[in-house]
Amino acid sequence: PIANGLITRMSERHDLNYGTMRLCGSIGFMLMTICGGAAWERFGFHAMFLTAGLSFLLVFFVAFQLEDPPTPYVQHRQHALWDLRQDAGFVVLIIASFFVGIALGFSMVFDGLYMKFFGGRERLIGLMFGVAALSELPAMQYRDAFTRRLSGPRTLWLSYILLCIAYGGYVFARSPWMLLVIAIVKGFGFGLFLVSTIRLASERAPEHWSSTVQSV
Repeated sequence: PIANGLITRMSERHDLNYGTMRLCGSIGFMLMTICGGAAWERFGFHAMFLTAGLSFLLVFFVAFQLEDPPTPYVQHRQHALWDLRQDAGFVVLIIASFFVGIALGFSMVFDGLYMKFFGGRERLIGLMFGVAALSELPAMQYRDAFTRRLSGPRTLWLSYILLCIAYGGYVFARSPWMLLVIAIVKGFGFGLFLVSTIRLASERAPEHWSSTVQSV
């Protein structure tokens, strides 16, 4: 949430498309899951944790390059965040995100096990997550175009519908390859959901509460 808060504000200051910036993360995720799935199938899972830890070291060096514009200290009222409850749209956004978060949390944990249930190996598990990440790219890239045509809340509704279709598809899946097709729909819906939720939360909250609101 701290990173998202910083980056969304930077994108607003420099008139940049946040979705375009965020898709870089999806590209990295896609490449790592596809390559990682093949590697873990051959070498086992032990090296995975060391690889993940070492890769995070790169983030430290990149983070030092982020701008930190001087912001004068302003005394804010103690209960300013609590006052956001009066924004009905914000309350609905938080409640909806809570339930979508439950579904996504289950999915992140059990998608791989479901693939194994149908006989898929680690290579296919990595490919499944990679395909989902690949389908996030156009959703993040063109989220602003969707918003101009549909509005922000309706774009978020579209993401919910796509995620419902994907989870419904799990019920009828009968093979590993069907899960790969479902991952495309799920990835596109997730891309719209993530960027739309972060943008809407950032727009509705005062700047000094941006990271806190996204944490909620």
